[in-house]
Amino acid sequence: MHTRRARRYSKNIGTKIESLNDALDQFEHDLTTQQHTGERLEDTTKRLGRLRDGVRISFDKEEYEKLIGELRNSITDLKTLREQAAEKQKAKKQPTSGQCARKPPAKEFSSYCAIRRASKALHEALVTAWSSSDAARHRVGLFVDARVEKEVLMDLIVLCIGHASDRCVRLQVRSETLDCADSSLLTPTSLLADSNSSGCPRKRQKVHFSSSTCSEDSRASDGSSSLQLPRAGAQRCTTFDLRTSRDMCSELARHRKVSCIGHIDTPGQETFRHSFYPCGLSMPRNLIGPGNLMPMDEILSRSIDRSLTVVEQLRLARTLVVAVLKFHSTPWLGEYWRIQDLSFLREADLSGCLKTLHIRVEVMPRQHLQKQMEVGIDGVRIRNMASCQSIREAQRTFGIRNLTLHSLGVVLLQIGCWSRIPADDVERVRRFSEQNTRLGSKYMDLTQKCLECDFGYGKDLNKSQLQKAIYDNLVCELETMIMSLDIRDEDEDE
Repeated sequence: MHTRRARRYSKNIGTKIESLNDALDQFEHDLTTQQHTGERLEDTTKRLGRLRDGVRISFDKEEYEKLIGELRNSITDLKTLREQAAEKQKAKKQPTSGQCARKPPAKEFSSYCAIRRASKALHEALVTAWSSSDAARHRVGLFVDARVEKEVLMDLIVLCIGHASDRCVRLQVRSETLDCADSSLLTPTSLLADSNSSGCPRKRQKVHFSSSTCSEDSRASDGSSSLQLPRAGAQRCTTFDLRTSRDMCSELARHRKVSCIGHIDTPGQETFRHSFYPCGLSMPRNLIGPGNLMPMDEILSRSIDRSLTVVEQLRLARTLVVAVLKFHSTPWLGEYWRIQDLSFLREADLSGCLKTLHIRVEVMPRQHLQKQMEVGIDGVRIRNMASCQSIREAQRTFGIRNLTLHSLGVVLLQIGCWSRIPADDVERVRRFSEQNTRLGSKYMDLTQKCLECDFGYGKDLNKSQLQKAIYDNLVCELETMIMSLDIRDEDEDE
């Protein structure tokens, strides 16, 4: 009986082992079938294990979907927290867009009217002083960093052409207005007589900038009036009237160590006195020769990636916008102007070169003004000193609302693209304005505003509302972009 039971068990075990061998053979066959060409057996096993896990997940789908939903909610909460933290950090470091525009009018903006009036009178003074000279020509560069302190301070480079030897000298001009009651005493004859007298100090003329002399259009409609300068009550000796000099250029170049070289008075609705001072200390003589004056379009041929940062490009753009607000409607900046009208002092360092930006004009005697060369906009001829009829024809032909702002937009576009773009090719300018540059889409939007005069306050640049809109929408926006990039650069340095 025990023997029979043992045989039965042995037979069953043999059957099980045989079935197991068959199963192993089948498994080996299936595994070989699933194995990819060149795949190791271990890799095949892992891959099949992942497949098994996928089958298991399909049976527990609801549980896994619940866990995935909780994970997504946690990720969303974390993202929200990070965005809130970034906004708080940003609010601490930089102003929000348009914050400059909500501030009261800056002192800088309030000074632009005084600078315009003084610079216009200075040009008149130079034309008058050089009217007796037929042989000599004079190229004058007016630095765009004109400012108002107690007086209007303007730096000049004067290049005299036609003398025995060409001269190039840098000067500082301090302009102030004189009371009408005292202006009659400031003729060249009376000044010469006074200089031959005992030489006793005379009472300093009262000086001020009166808002009444500025037109209604030049006053800011939002409550900011033209800048008031303090009256001068100090004592001063009479300076030399440069109009009495036989050779004013030699006079300007000769005196390099005196406190004041001399002055020129310009009578009119406002009588200005322009006092000339040497500026040799801030500008070495070897940097102001005729060969060291470089037109602005020449720097566009230099590689920008290794020479200028984006911040420096934006600062240059801001400087040009401010220059237009200071000098528009003056002989220094014609209604139609080009990048060739701007110059720098030639330096090896391009970033240092940009600090010497000045407007270059040729000052000629009155009898030569009508001989100025013409420039054109796609075949429409325009004189530098404003042939109004030709200018209006160009504006109608090409739909240009304000030629001065269009000229500014073209120069801003060239700064953004860092390449020469013909200002008289309006179609090409418009194509380039639709492209993007390394300064970003915001900068190109500001450029478009200039090209189209799209500020919401008409097209007359003599209107204070339009001037203020340009200041808010261009100067302040560029300043915000500069501050943002400066902060980012500081964070990267840390």
